[in-house]
Amino acid sequence: MKKNTKKAFIKICVLMVLILVLTVCIIPVWDVSAAQKKATKLEVIKMITDGIAKSHLKAGKYTLSIDNGTFKAGNKKISDKTIKKYMDKYKLSREDAGYCALAVKAGLVKSSDLKKLKKTITRAVAANLIAQADKLIYAPKITDSDIDFVLKKRIADSDKFSYTKTAKNGAYVFIRGYMTGTAEAAYSDLRYFKPSTKLTVKEAEKLVSMLTGKTERYSLSPSLQVLRKNNLPQNAELYEYILDSYPNAIYETGFNGMTSHAFFESGKGLGADDLMTRMSRTNFTFVFPYEIKAFNALVYPGPDFSYSSNVFLSSYRNDDVPAELAKSSVEFYEYALNVDYRTVKNDKDWQDVMKKYLSSEELNDYIKHCVENKTIIVCDKVAADESLVYWYNGEYNCKVYAHFKVVSDIPLENGKTTGTDQDTYGYLYPVKRGYEPGTLFTRSVLGKLYMGYKMGEWTDFYFNTSGSADMYGSLCCSNTSRGIMIDYSGLYPWLYKLPF
Repeated sequence: MKKNTKKAFIKICVLMVLILVLTVCIIPVWDVSAAQKKATKLEVIKMITDGIAKSHLKAGKYTLSIDNGTFKAGNKKISDKTIKKYMDKYKLSREDAGYCALAVKAGLVKSSDLKKLKKTITRAVAANLIAQADKLIYAPKITDSDIDFVLKKRIADSDKFSYTKTAKNGAYVFIRGYMTGTAEAAYSDLRYFKPSTKLTVKEAEKLVSMLTGKTERYSLSPSLQVLRKNNLPQNAELYEYILDSYPNAIYETGFNGMTSHAFFESGKGLGADDLMTRMSRTNFTFVFPYEIKAFNALVYPGPDFSYSSNVFLSSYRNDDVPAELAKSSVEFYEYALNVDYRTVKNDKDWQDVMKKYLSSEELNDYIKHCVENKTIIVCDKVAADESLVYWYNGEYNCKVYAHFKVVSDIPLENGKTTGTDQDTYGYLYPVKRGYEPGTLFTRSVLGKLYMGYKMGEWTDFYFNTSGSADMYGSLCCSNTSRGIMIDYSGLYPWLYKLPF
């Protein structure tokens, strides 16, 4: 008897251990699975309809109400007969049928949309539902050109949408900040929408929360790039916004002129004073990126300017030039940093682009030294944005990022990257000295930059370009008719750390 009792006790102990194991191991897995549960079309339609009703928002011409099994669009009650029709046609419970009938009445969905209601929903189909609801509630003005631009220039996998209408709704919810996908890579303008990926219940709840205003939607820049508000650079307050795909590194680099006491002599540190105070106490003007729009709006001559100079003429400053400067800077470096001495003489496409920024004399000099130095540069990424544009000493300046490597270059291989005599030392890029347009790397900069640099090694580098508006308001350099100036002095600030 005692033996049987002992066996029974052991079995009970084993059972308790198994229960404990299930509690510790299986239940958390169940919870994770529940968190990743996929949403059905029916669930999303119900969430949207219920969210609008509870938030007292107006969907088109109707205010929706749902109370104790009664569904109303404005003062019009959804009849039992209509609900019964939906129950029979779509094999739904009375509650589900009521929600669907109300959604159709309000214009949130069409009857033709009530297919495969109990099937899991993709992000593309969810975009259709959210777009329709947003249009009814807010009626924003979004142009066809913006839709087309996002599909071509912002959504990397726009070709994965099954239908044109769905693709346009995907672009719509992107612009409205509901579904912005994930960045293709650092410094990329493109993002993956993943239209065929199934939507989770948690994601659906967040979308409806955005729709009803309980959760903030994602913000976009003027060029329709996604912004971020977390994990910001230490000097984020100096910029109007921070792009989601741009690392903090480019924002935390220095500004042209930041080491000059003439600009920052207040003793309070960089950016301690405001624009108007800075303009009243300095002989030159430094304007941070977040101040550019306010600066552009100032009228010269006037009391806001501490001295007279034509660099402040209103025609030299407008809100279009910063974006043009960023765009031109990217184009210039995409070509200037992809050069091969073996093909450069006959590369007409390369020369046509470089002619926008270099005179014939400068371009010929560039090609000549490229061949002499056997220069090969390979670059796979250049990035700039108007949020990185500031004003220094009479011109707009733009921070530019590039990822490149030097494959071949005789002066660099021989270590002759410093000095002041071009004939003696040579330098990486065969361009004119001084402040001439088209200057890239000079000997003095390379001496500091490439100390310890290994040939063929990929490097992250930050440039500075500058320019202003001409008398017609278009981008140009203040001392040339060409569109951009690559100023060697603008490279020096990147060799310094932020003072705060």
